[in-house]
Amino acid sequence: MVEWVRSQLPPEPARLLEVGCGKGDLARALDRAGYDVVAIDPAAPEGPIFRRLKLEDVSEDERFDTVVAVLALHHVDDLEVALDRITGLLRPGGTLVLVEFASDRLDLATAQWFHQLQGDRGTLEGCRREWEDEHAGLHGYGAMRPALDGRFQERSFAWTPYLYRLLDGAVDEAEEQTLIDAETIQALGFRYVGARR
Repeated sequence: MVEWVRSQLPPEPARLLEVGCGKGDLARALDRAGYDVVAIDPAAPEGPIFRRLKLEDVSEDERFDTVVAVLALHHVDDLEVALDRITGLLRPGGTLVLVEFASDRLDLATAQWFHQLQGDRGTLEGCRREWEDEHAGLHGYGAMRPALDGRFQERSFAWTPYLYRLLDGAVDEAEEQTLIDAETIQALGFRYVGARR
């Protein structure tokens, strides 16, 4: 993940904002690589690059060359407001580097595969209901894509494996990618890079 994010960034010491930094591993790696990093999360760790803030609380006077968001945007309350805020914080020509997942792409074949690998966890119908309940109110790809297209010019996009993360080692990323490539299951992860319009 770190390598891919770094490959999408301008040269050091560009100024970066990481939205939803979690435990801070990516932010620390980018800081060590020579970037000027500000990493925000309401539960951000202690340290000089971290701020315990929500996106809407970042000062409007701040400007960044790149905003990085890894599995964060699907959680925001208002996607349109969050993307407007990100756009406002980016310098002209700045980029958004996004790693996300599309909960709304879990079709029947993908759900069957996912359910089988979960072991003895009830019925397929129960698995699908549980998925829908767990992801209710989150922003899926159907909402994210038009919101991104209205604010950014796509530089790169790729569907990626995601479900292996939830399967406790029953399958790895490469095995899931093989099934995606064979069009046996849907890819639920995606990586997107866009330049501010």
